[in-house]
Amino acid sequence: MKQKIILLALGILTNFCLFANPTNLTITLNGYDSNSHKNFVDIIIPDINYPFSQQIKISEQGIIQTSLLIEVTREIIFSYDQRNVSIIVSPNDNIEIEFKIQNLFDSNNKIDAKTSGLNKETNALIYDFGYLIDKWILTSTGAFYADKTLGELKYQSLRAKERESQIKKLDDLIHSKKISNQLFIDWAESKINYAAGTDFCTYPFLGGINKTITEKDSYFKFINKYNPKNIFVSHSASYTEYLKTLSMTLNIIGAVSNSYEQERNNLKKDSLSIFPVLFKIISQTLSGKQRESGLTKTFLHSKNIPEAYFDSLSNYLTIDEIEKIKKIDEVNNKTILKLLEEFDLREKEKAPLKELYESTKGKIVLHDFWFIGCAPCMSELPHYNTLIEKSGDDVEFIFFGVYMEEEKWKEKIESLNLKGKHYLLSKNQIAFFERYFKLKGFPHHQIINKSGQIKDGYFPSVIPNNFDLILDTFNKIRAEN
Repeated sequence: MKQKIILLALGILTNFCLFANPTNLTITLNGYDSNSHKNFVDIIIPDINYPFSQQIKISEQGIIQTSLLIEVTREIIFSYDQRNVSIIVSPNDNIEIEFKIQNLFDSNNKIDAKTSGLNKETNALIYDFGYLIDKWILTSTGAFYADKTLGELKYQSLRAKERESQIKKLDDLIHSKKISNQLFIDWAESKINYAAGTDFCTYPFLGGINKTITEKDSYFKFINKYNPKNIFVSHSASYTEYLKTLSMTLNIIGAVSNSYEQERNNLKKDSLSIFPVLFKIISQTLSGKQRESGLTKTFLHSKNIPEAYFDSLSNYLTIDEIEKIKKIDEVNNKTILKLLEEFDLREKEKAPLKELYESTKGKIVLHDFWFIGCAPCMSELPHYNTLIEKSGDDVEFIFFGVYMEEEKWKEKIESLNLKGKHYLLSKNQIAFFERYFKLKGFPHHQIINKSGQIKDGYFPSVIPNNFDLILDTFNKIRAEN
């Protein structure tokens, strides 16, 4: 039942050809130099279940061109060298955007851009004021950085007040600048609201396995308030991230909560997956499009689903969603070495990665992507040596440093006396992992099995409380070979 997202998304987009008009997008990066700048960009169509990501190599002239099949007016993401830029697109749109490349690297100021297309005004407002909204959100007490001793309800109250303050700032901006563009207003409100919603979903499960909280607790009353107000919002990147996190949260509850322990044990006796528990939680907790997306995600990423649950799909999902689920099959079983061989990297950047993976043949490989300025990365790294000792000789650990000066990278590794294999990636090497490991945030963990194939699925934070879960993951991969 698993999917490989890109190929599936391409198949779904192909089905749109009968009724969707192509949108043509041309982006010019003024000041681009192929020898000093990253050579690849990603164009992303956010979706919780069928995200589409197209990696494009930039021409020597700094031009990126693509055609997309767009069903409705929606947000897509132009992702380049740690900067994600929103673009609002419509069916049958012809968009031309010019960015100054140095300006893209400065997230503290507005984006200097020339735009055209059906949503020219909306995009111009995003580039003028989006950075302010990002600043407001960054000042929030994010779940990863919050005091874990606060407790769920106190944290939620604190974060809710911050959200209200940010919405007030947005209202003041709208009135002072006399902004009437509703798409921009909806986009900005969604960024603020769903950043808070994502934090609400995340906070209870940081710092260890939370077995006491359930979806029925008063903490989760916020869920019904966060249904998208319209189709445009339901296709936004911020809502997609929120719903993905909410779905993961409900799955964690089903997998670890004491409230469902007896049900899980009964399923284990019959050699069944815990899918029935997850189905029950999501179908009873969510409603409308949230429930449809959450159930679809659970079906897509679960194994050994009892046949009876497929018969009940029509009570919750549209016919189109049911057909998509039934068509999914395991695809793209290429090894990491084969993927590297086919990827358009300069040989001097490709060769050391191939050598690295040649040395790990026949082993399970756990990757950790990190950098010094990443607080969650720094909290995990000191625990790795203990995990390495517990994991066995058939598990290799590769630590990929990103966006660091070589001297500081080496100093940090030496100060931790960190075991495993270490490599500092170039920007173009990072592009390879962005494509195949879906590398978007840090720390990022990824496993390849003993056959050299990429394994999908959730991987927990590397902290002592999660060691048993991690070691169990290794054992399951061993059993597959």
